[in-house]
Amino acid sequence: MEKVHVWIALHQDEKKERLNSEAEIRIMREELLHQAKQNERL
Repeated sequence: MEKVHVWIALHQDEKKERLNSEAEIRIMREELLHQAKQNERL
């Protein structure tokens, strides 16, 4: 049973990591789009 708990915990961590990186990518993309719009105005 112990091994199963460790395996589940590891996979939950992987899911969190993936969600965090996806969120970071989304934020970066939005910032780049925002900068591009500002550059077009100049």
